[in-house]
This record gives sequence, structure tokens and C-alpha cells, in this order.
Amino acid sequence: MNVAIILAFAGVGMKDTDVTVIADPDIDRNIHNVKVAGDFGEAEFTFKNNPLPENPQTSYLAALSVSGTLERIYKNVKIGS
Repeated sequence: MNVAIILAFAGVGMKDTDVTVIADPDIDRNIHNVKVAGDFGEAEFTFKNNPLPENPQTSYLAALSVSGTLERIYKNVKIGS
């Protein structure tokens, strides 16, 4: 759902974004199939994320994203004068 929300914010908004979530216990990774269409034409992207070895219920990419975000925040924090 977090991918759908980010795409909606970056695109046409929540009301005009259609999302289908499929939970398949036989799939061993997160798969995101993104289709966009507009005056420009159409595009389709597929992302297949490997699970995090330490916690296979989340994607490796999600962990890297959180880590990168925390690093960027930390670089901008200054303690003291």
C-alpha cells in the first residue's frame, strides 16, 4: 500500500489512482506492476523486490530506502554549535 500511496501523491492524486492489491502466499517476493497513461501515451513498469534476509516479510528495497532516508536526515542534524 505504501507504494500505491507514493505513486498517487506523485501522480494524479488518491481519488484518481486505481490500485489492486493481491496477496499470494506462493510468491517469494514483492512485485509491483505500475501502469500509467495520459496525453503522453502509456508506460508500464514492473519491480520485483527480493525479501530482506533477516525478515522475509519485508522487501530488501524497503530496508535500503529506510536506511538511506535516515542517513540523509542524520547528515542534516547538527548537535551543539
